[in-house]
Amino acid sequence: MLRLRVITALLLAAGVLIALMLLPKLWFLFLVLLITGLALHEWRKMFTFHQSLLHICSPIFYFAFCAFLLLVPKFHSEFLTLFVLLWGILIVSVILYPRGQEIYNKRSLLAFVGLLLLSGGWLGFASIISIEGDIGKIWIVWMLLLTTCIDVGAFFGGRLLGKRKLAPQVSPAKTVEGSVSGAILGMLICAPLAITFLNMPLFGGVLLTVGLSVIAIYGDLFESLIKRLSGVKDSGSILPGHGGVLDRVDSILAVAPFLAWSLR
Repeated sequence: MLRLRVITALLLAAGVLIALMLLPKLWFLFLVLLITGLALHEWRKMFTFHQSLLHICSPIFYFAFCAFLLLVPKFHSEFLTLFVLLWGILIVSVILYPRGQEIYNKRSLLAFVGLLLLSGGWLGFASIISIEGDIGKIWIVWMLLLTTCIDVGAFFGGRLLGKRKLAPQVSPAKTVEGSVSGAILGMLICAPLAITFLNMPLFGGVLLTVGLSVIAIYGDLFESLIKRLSGVKDSGSILPGHGGVLDRVDSILAVAPFLAWSLR
């Protein structure tokens, strides 16, 4: 399983890097839109509503909203702020869980939240890649590297050192030691890169990396909570060794709007 997981991750990383280097910015955004569209499909499968209007129309709403954001960039800052605030509320709710768990019983609300989170993730990519020149592409590579470092550090750190549960009622497999290991690995690799190649000041580069690491960890925890409430282990099975698309992009969906908001 570990070998399959590594092979899949390497193939995904190579594919994304090739697409980022070769495709024009607009075409790369369409690729991100397709990927997040697959994640939306998995989210919808976890929240079936007996053919409710929201269930039927969610893909139309999603693609229409993303098209609006693409065509009207002057509203990016306002929407990024809203998505950052939404993630802030969700992170607090995960930290406090099971207090306030009654809100997670409102499945129609959670379906709508999923639409917003996926839209926010796509907008994060769109806002970052719109930075003049190739700097936006470099930031995207940096962001993907950071989330990968956190995942790898958390996986191996949890296996080797994990003892204390981070959030046992949300995700029993995740440990404090694993999460700290992921954050440390991300900081050791990505903070120097941000300072050296992206002209971040020393304090700003470290603060940005640490802050986004925490957000990535709790973004992953939020998706774990949603899967737990839906009674599924993985959001899908399209990615061997990883599960679904949503399993692979959960932390990225949280980090992208925060990074885009911080760079504006």
